[in-house]
Amino acid sequence: MKNIQREIIKELKIRSKQLGKISGEYLKIAFYCEESKHKKSKNTEAIQFNLNKSDELLKDGLNFMESLKDLLKMFDIETTKIWLCGENIRKKDGKVTRLIRFRVKANSVNRFINEIGWMK
Repeated sequence: MKNIQREIIKELKIRSKQLGKISGEYLKIAFYCEESKHKKSKNTEAIQFNLNKSDELLKDGLNFMESLKDLLKMFDIETTKIWLCGENIRKKDGKVTRLIRFRVKANSVNRFINEIGWMK
């Protein structure tokens, strides 16, 4: 019985590592596409994730941002709360959009760069 338990635990660890690799690659692609740098001071930049969503898709955008934050937690990367910024009128269709944003906290920037990567 103990051998079976060991094998199950071993398999779970392998699957957990595979999930972590997949999650890391997903985050890398998401941040490469949508990340931006916020200049906090002359020598300091913060990593942030921005997304613009129209009012009818705002809830979906917020849920997506929460899921990204949850994935980052898997890597012990701390983030700020999500906040909504001003409205913008989209040129192509005249719809009002809102900017949704969160940042990687300063104490997690090195971990983010090592685990996920960051294009400067």
